[in-house]
Amino acid sequence: MTKPVNKAKPIAVTDVETTGLAAGFHEIIEIGLVLLAPDDLRTISELSLKVKPRYPFRMDWGAARVNGYCERDWCEAVDLETALWRYVDLTDGAVFAAHNVNFDWSFMSHAFETTGIRHSLAPHMLCTMAMAGDRLRPHGLQSRSLKSVATFLGLPPEAEIHRAINGARLAAEIYRKLAEK
Repeated sequence: MTKPVNKAKPIAVTDVETTGLAAGFHEIIEIGLVLLAPDDLRTISELSLKVKPRYPFRMDWGAARVNGYCERDWCEAVDLETALWRYVDLTDGAVFAAHNVNFDWSFMSHAFETTGIRHSLAPHMLCTMAMAGDRLRPHGLQSRSLKSVATFLGLPPEAEIHRAINGARLAAEIYRKLAEK
């Protein structure tokens, strides 16, 4: 049985929903976090925040369809700074993890950079998409998408309208299953 990568640090399984695919132009509109204990991978805490877009006119409407964005549902959203401070408060020293770590981290790192908020996340990261490819392709996995990996592992797929907390929860379940393999 393969153990989690770093037993000394919590794992911050993170999912972001965005206004499009280009970090730096598009922006985070939702952050989901499932913080896992390093020893037994139990959930320590969760965070789900809608983030008010600064540049709603840059919204890619294909992205809006995927994440269900509509202005009225975000009327009580927090600003990016508030969201990042709440995230940082929970993730001190944790390992950042995501299903597609390059995508999620590109948006998070840009958000930290533009707001000037410093994080204390560990310098290495975990990617459940890469882990799934390494561990499940030899057993027949065809696609490393979140939905395909979930289905392959017998987990229910994410709802059609994506919410960051649902993506983070599903990625956390995938990580738990892959840590057993």
